[in-house]
Amino acid sequence: MNMQKIRPHLPWITLVVLVAIVGAANPGFLRPANLLEMAGDIVPLFVMALGMTFVVYIGGIDLSAQSMANLITVVATIYLATLGPFVALLCIALGFGLGYLSGFVTTRLLVPSFISTLATGGLAFSMAQWLSGQRAVTMDADQRNRVFGWMIGKTGIVPNELIIAVVLLGIALFIERRTTLGRVLKAVGAGELAAAASGINVARFKILAFAISGSLAAIAGLIFAVK
Repeated sequence: MNMQKIRPHLPWITLVVLVAIVGAANPGFLRPANLLEMAGDIVPLFVMALGMTFVVYIGGIDLSAQSMANLITVVATIYLATLGPFVALLCIALGFGLGYLSGFVTTRLLVPSFISTLATGGLAFSMAQWLSGQRAVTMDADQRNRVFGWMIGKTGIVPNELIIAVVLLGIALFIERRTTLGRVLKAVGAGELAAAASGINVARFKILAFAISGSLAAIAGLIFAVK
């Protein structure tokens, strides 16, 4: 068999082999409930990666997602008591704003996305340090369960975080395949100069891609905080 044909599938093959080895050593590992629980645990990372996909579409990179998510955990923890469920809107707006800042610096100031998002990540980290007073902060468990308990509950044996991830994935796929935005982002990534020549406002759509990435990083951070 041609190794070149197998190479693209090596990550999946490796994953299946590792799961089989661990499952053979510990049969309980392959229980559906256990697998669903582990899938629920990686939902925040999945949501962050989902947002970064929009930036990849335009040929960029977003290194600020993790720092943004960390900032959001601090913001959600501190302001949950005063804002209640509206803290979620604050978190998403903050993520959108920081993503917009990355996109603005990248497109308007012509700073490579590698550097601009790294700088935005540093800004988010500094804000988190300032808000927390450089100390550990904890969310009140009763208030968390009252406001966001639905996010970490279960529907049958399926963690609700997994349902949230599937919904967000469905929205992202719809945007990619069924909307003008998705087609434009892929056009920009495939050939920015050609997209600009066809009349597309490239800078606006690039900024929007970073803003979407920031918003999804914020949602991931909110899930982190609640968990």
